[in-house]
Amino acid sequence: MHVLLIHVDGKLPNLALMKLAHWYRSQGHTVTLIRRRRRDLFDPYYDKVYASAIFSDSQKFFPQISSDWPNVIFGGTGTTNHHTIESIIGSDYEFYDYQDYPHFKESIGFTKRGCRLSCKFCVVPEKEGKPYFLNSINDIWRGAPYPRKLHLLDNDRKGVQRRGGHGGPSLQLTRRGEVVSSLTDLSSNSQTSGLI
Repeated sequence: MHVLLIHVDGKLPNLALMKLAHWYRSQGHTVTLIRRRRRDLFDPYYDKVYASAIFSDSQKFFPQISSDWPNVIFGGTGTTNHHTIESIIGSDYEFYDYQDYPHFKESIGFTKRGCRLSCKFCVVPEKEGKPYFLNSINDIWRGAPYPRKLHLLDNDRKGVQRRGGHGGPSLQLTRRGEVVSSLTDLSSNSQTSGLI
């Protein structure tokens, strides 16, 4: 099967497309990622086409994309579509393929998803729900020889639970309400603390 991934907007690598690329390649399929929004004269037929947009003003490109690739599935925060990678592949999936972004040497990801706020302009609470833990810093970093530089994309960095005590407040990371790790646990892990 030949899969086309269309990076509609944004300067950073698109995590949703990186997940799809990893999943399809791990199944033995051919994956092509493009950053253009028009079909090229020499484009082959694609069995599956996914387009991801992070900005709502990119919807102006959707009619042309749909015309060029009628079987396209749109996703991302810039769409009204509620497709998730997990709904497409059928399970939670936190593996990323950087192959289509060869000039991006850093690591990128989310330590948590969701948001505790309800800003009228934002779709995150509706699409992702309340804050929950997703990955550790160590999970996000690609390892040597890549630099210890991370692009954390968390929407609500203050949305972790805080618990006070005699020694002052301590941060805790939670996974859908269950305490996973405290900040002191993270800093005592030599693999993780070296990356912060």
